[in-house]
Amino acid sequence: MVSPEDNEVTPINTTTQRTVSAGVPVGQRPSGIAVGAGRVWVTNSIDNTVSVIDPNDQRRVRTFPVGTGPTGIAATGDAVWVTNAGDGTVWKLDPSTGVRLLAAKVGDDPVAVAVGGSGVWVANYLSDTVTRLDPATGQATTVPVGPGPSGIAVTDNAVWVTLEYAGQVVKIDPVTNLVTSRVAVAGAPHGIATLGNRLWLASGPSYAGHRGGQLRTRTAAMDDLEPAHLVPGAGFVPSLTHDGLVSYAQTTGAAGATLVGDLADAVPARTGTVYVFHLRPGIRYDNGQPLQARDVRYSFERLFRAGDRGFAATTEAGFTGIVGAAACLRRPATCDLSQGIQTNDQARTVRIRLTRPNPLFLNRLAEQFVVVPYGTPINARSRGPVHGTGPYTVTRFVPNHRVELQRNPYFRQWSRAAQPDGYPDSIVVDIGPITPATVDQIARDQLDFVLPLDAMDLPAATVRTAALGHRLQLLDAPALAVGMAILNTRLPPFRDPRVRKALNYAVDRDKLARRRMAIGLVTATPTCQVLIPGIAGYRPYCPYTISPDSGRWLDPDLTTARRLVRESGTAGQQVTVWEPSSHYDPDGAYFVEVLNALGYKAHLHTPRPDFFTYLDRVLEPGRAQLAVLAWSSTPSGDDLTQHLLCRSFDAAHHNFYSNFGAFCDPRIDREYDAALRLAVNDPTAANQLWAQIDQQLVDAAPWVPAWNTSTPALASPRVGNVTPHFLFGVLLDQLWIQ
Repeated sequence: MVSPEDNEVTPINTTTQRTVSAGVPVGQRPSGIAVGAGRVWVTNSIDNTVSVIDPNDQRRVRTFPVGTGPTGIAATGDAVWVTNAGDGTVWKLDPSTGVRLLAAKVGDDPVAVAVGGSGVWVANYLSDTVTRLDPATGQATTVPVGPGPSGIAVTDNAVWVTLEYAGQVVKIDPVTNLVTSRVAVAGAPHGIATLGNRLWLASGPSYAGHRGGQLRTRTAAMDDLEPAHLVPGAGFVPSLTHDGLVSYAQTTGAAGATLVGDLADAVPARTGTVYVFHLRPGIRYDNGQPLQARDVRYSFERLFRAGDRGFAATTEAGFTGIVGAAACLRRPATCDLSQGIQTNDQARTVRIRLTRPNPLFLNRLAEQFVVVPYGTPINARSRGPVHGTGPYTVTRFVPNHRVELQRNPYFRQWSRAAQPDGYPDSIVVDIGPITPATVDQIARDQLDFVLPLDAMDLPAATVRTAALGHRLQLLDAPALAVGMAILNTRLPPFRDPRVRKALNYAVDRDKLARRRMAIGLVTATPTCQVLIPGIAGYRPYCPYTISPDSGRWLDPDLTTARRLVRESGTAGQQVTVWEPSSHYDPDGAYFVEVLNALGYKAHLHTPRPDFFTYLDRVLEPGRAQLAVLAWSSTPSGDDLTQHLLCRSFDAAHHNFYSNFGAFCDPRIDREYDAALRLAVNDPTAANQLWAQIDQQLVDAAPWVPAWNTSTPALASPRVGNVTPHFLFGVLLDQLWIQ
């Protein structure tokens, strides 16, 4: 039995129906389990590994790396097959060595795999397909089956697939690769197994019957709904009311980072400088106006016309590389992108031309770009709402007070993966401080939901007491932040790598995690790594601890730390530890304590400026020897590693951009670019390179990564179907109101 919350598996005696012994520890968030080749095999979806257990003495004997977000697993005498939901791949492993024998591209979000005489069969949850693989060559055949294939089983003359959203089990004929029958079942089936001539199903609550009701939520601040503006706190509203050309898949786990076509019918290839999109037919805005190709170019131009508040005002947005965008930055009011974006309304095509290749262009589209009707005005005072194509439309907006949304009468679901239909009939967002009174509102059924980012300042004791009394639900969200000390590699003593490593050895990461959890409603776990658990390329790795072979941080190694300081000859030097005045980064005093214990003369400096001024005036000019900071991340290997590239600082002009410690290793820059190129067509090779880069950065020690954090969401007891997502925290429109 797999226990995802406890990170262990437990053997059960099938005769007594009792557990045989204590659980066997495995990796983080185990999900799939299989028996074969004399071993028990477990996929660890956060660690991107497979644990191998000896069933005789019930202990873990090996751990093998696999792809991103491993879920399904099947084992035979000569092979182990693993589905990687984040990569859309299936791996074939040698059961003796763990060596990858084959990697095959399948559909989006492969969640289950079964093996039989007819081949290897894979259920692709988001693609609504099953893939049949030749076990020797990996040659793939795709079989459309219906919405939400979630479980799969093989018999001598048939393949059986559960369809979670349809409430069906379908039968595939392996001779013709066609669905030959469909059987309606109760609930939402998501697992299937065969025994003799019978099928056994695991089924959850049905999706039918949950449509309707009003969802009541609360957020701390929102003064603007203009989708072209950078608006703190408002990011989830455009996801309900608008669409872009492409989107991240609206699902949980690693598969949520999968790019899927939204208004465009497919994701174009990430090659060269030209991207061609074909718009889906029949899509209308909430005012009934049909979507047209020219709306896309106009929507890009609006981003530049929004000026300093617009997404396109910074190079990080990725849109400044469009041909003609440089002139738009200089003269936003007259922005004209006709040379870089050609549209054809009749053919429903959009052709975007970049000045140079940008492998992350599609990611930026998914994160920051939505389409609005041609001619929609914008000025510095625009606050929205603006017409959109999403499942909801804003019917009332009072800045910093209230947003009310109703169903868009013109919406139809064109892609469950990109923009599924919502369950609530209406959503009401109250805007104001999140306080202990908010917890009381949820407990009294006066409020349904608070998003993770809004919940993080709540007192943990108050929330957990209410949760223990079953008056509210406390729901996990993905860990997508890392707290660290940034070490300035151009200033003493940290320009000596021995000193940087010494500090990494000396820090008690568990103590820092507990300090972080004392601030508010967060869960913090120790880390030594730049990459965050669960994202592409993550492999557990920590050399800065006692017994480093486990890949996990266990305890400080002060003996090694002191030896490195002696060898460096830097003891006694002055060190200023910089910490922003924000209470979210409370680690400065602890780093002063550790540095003094290592023989330095350290003191804490907390400048008065707000957080963003701290970044601009303290970190970017490279003034700080050691700066305490936290970064959030998208679930891809490039996001955090970009802050440690040579090109991420410019020492000649004292502009350190986001590489505040001025770390530079040209080899890592080259590997970073290679990983971006590989990610286009070979995610398996790209993830191996991200893991290599991560380990090289840990070894070079430009940071002292200390903790990863996640913040839970709060929900009333009547809320169901909570779907965490890396970008939005939780998919609000997929919540059920019981």
